Amino acid sequence: MYKKSPQALADQILNMLAMREEVLMRTFEELETVEPTLVKLLIEEQRDRTRAAHWAALPHRHFGSRSVYQVLADGEIDLLWDHLLGDQTQQADLSAAARAQPYNTNRSGVEMH
Repeated sequence: MYKKSPQALADQILNMLAMREEVLMRTFEELETVEPTLVKLLIEEQRDRTRAAHWAALPHRHFGSRSVYQVLADGEIDLLWDHLLGDQTQQADLSAAARAQPYNTNRSGVEMH
């Protein structure tokens, strides 16, 4: 039986990871040609293009354990928009609530002296 050295195995894994990364980024670029507004929102939400590409490829519980690509393939773009815009609305609401809190209280609402 043929056995690879630990270095050969490590090199093989690194090569496969590099190929995976290339596929993820290329696929995200292709998505951008089809759904540019969606991609822009994903990048804003994830704060980084690479993180957004990885996030889009992962299965998510709120999409029924599907990736963004699978949701799009199933024709459920509204589910994506509802989730993404709902997240932004919720974050804006939390931010507004934090700004509305008086300066003399901490986050638990206990008055500071």
